[in-house]
Parts: sequence; C-alpha cells; structure tokens
Amino acid sequence: AEQLIDGEVKHNSFSAFALEELDFDRVKFQFGGRVENNRYNTENPELRDRSFTSFSGGAGINVGLWQGGAFVVNYTHANRAPALEELYNNGPHIGTVTFEIGNENLTRETANGIDFSLRHQSDRFNIRGDVYYYRLDNFVFLAPQDEDEDGDGDGQVDIEDGLPVARYEQENAEYFGAEINADVKFNNYIGAFANFDYVRARLADISTNIPRIPPARARVGLDLRYKNLSVRPEAVFASRQTKIFPLETETAGYGLFNVGGSYTIGRQHYAHIFSVNGYNLTNKLYRNHVNFIKDLLPEVGRGVRFSYTIRIF
Repeated sequence: AEQLIDGEVKHNSFSAFALEELDFDRVKFQFGGRVENNRYNTENPELRDRSFTSFSGGAGINVGLWQGGAFVVNYTHANRAPALEELYNNGPHIGTVTFEIGNENLTRETANGIDFSLRHQSDRFNIRGDVYYYRLDNFVFLAPQDEDEDGDGDGQVDIEDGLPVARYEQENAEYFGAEINADVKFNNYIGAFANFDYVRARLADISTNIPRIPPARARVGLDLRYKNLSVRPEAVFASRQTKIFPLETETAGYGLFNVGGSYTIGRQHYAHIFSVNGYNLTNKLYRNHVNFIKDLLPEVGRGVRFSYTIRIF
C-alpha cells in the first residue's frame, strides 16, 4: 500500500575502492578512490532502465604545526548516482507527508570540494575549526511544485491526494560552511564543551536558496564527573531561517535546555550503564527547518528518556 513506484525495479550495485596513507612524521598524505556502478531495470515498459558508472576520489594533507596542533587540507571529487526513489517515485509518501514525483531523466551528481581544518589536541584542551566549499553540478533536490492544472502558478504549493506536491529536480549548486568544536577539562571533575556550525547553500545559476537548509546553530554545556557518575547539562540555540526556497516557509529561532546523565558500573569484561536524558526541559515550542513536516507538527516537547546498556569487551 505504501509503494510509490508503478511496478518493480531491480537495482544492482557494484563498487571497488582503495585507500592509502603515507606518514612522514610531521606530514601525512591520504588519498583514495572508488568506482561504482548502479543499474536500475524496470518491469514497467513506460519507465526507463538506467545505468550509472561513477568515480569518486580524494586527497588530503595533514601538516603538524606544533605539539598537538595540525593544519589539514582535503580535496574531494565525487559522483553520485540518483537514488531509486529520486528516479521513479510517483505517489503519496507517508514519511514526508508529500506527494513525491520522481524524474527518470536525472543524471549523475558531480561534486568538487575543498575543506581547510585547523586542529589542536591535548589532555586538557581540544579545538577544531573547519571551513569548506563544495560545487555540485546536477545537484538533485526535492522541490515544491506550483503549476496547477493550467501550468500557471498561483503562489501556493500544488495539492494532490490532499498532500503538497514536490518533484525531484536538478540544478548546479554551491555549499559554503564553517564549524567550530571545542572542549576543555578544568580538572578531574569539571569540563566544558561548545560547538557552532553554519552553512550557506544556493542554486548557483539562478541564485536561489536550496530547500531545507539548517540555520546557524550553537551548543554549549558542562561535563561534570564524579567517580562513575557523569552529568552533562547543555543549552542549544538555533537562529531564524529566512534563506528559503520559493514556496518554502521560514522558521523562527529557538533555544533549548537539555540534561544528560549516566552511571557506570564496570567489571573486568563488561560494564552496566544506566542513563537518563531530559530534553527540551523548558517545553519550548519550536520547529526544525530540515523537517519535512515542520509546517504540520512542531518538534517534541519536554521529555525524559531512561536507558540501560550492557557493554561486553
């Protein structure tokens, strides 16, 4: 009943890859490659059989700058074959609450990207900062549709079977982003952590924002430890997202407060871990911009989750 493809599709995939690292003390080189073939054979004569052969490769250099410090540069070239769902879906998708329309004419995505990273690691303090840029040719994305029966849009998303209509499309795209992650250990009992990430993404040739891009986000918290007990209170912040795709809606910024805790009982060959996590403790009403159904449902409110884990080693 949930099948979105008219007829069966046989998908065969084959790949081979290799990875190598050369270590010259202060300088390390890493490089690798992957060849992959994906074949889609349809039983429905109205759908096209497709075959994609892709090559992906990358190379990186890690240069030691000081004790515990390094500068890293990575270059990546990657191809991605369209997924079966992107090619052939045609119907109501319960998970995304969207009437999805595939595009059997999609071609391979091709990405070329470079990222720069500055890192420091020690017993008391760790920090990592990353900046990256990716150019994606023939980027595949799920775009809300506004064509109506006459082909002229009315400024509202089309509706089919009571669901908003979205179609898989392709355009050239650019991604630029930055991340910072840090943690510090003040003593054997108290530590702190923080991270921040930001991404800007747009369709390069038409200067349009890509759908469902997360807003800038930050997380700060403490790491409190006493013997086998660990408690991690944290605050999470997200900015308002106003850089949206046509027909997409904005989301407001928000702040959350979470607390996680665990108690570990260790033995020679196994450990018992009792955990409790309290999330959204202020019961904040908020919506996640990357959620397909954000306009229908907000994120979960205040809650507590208990868990028990046994690890054997």
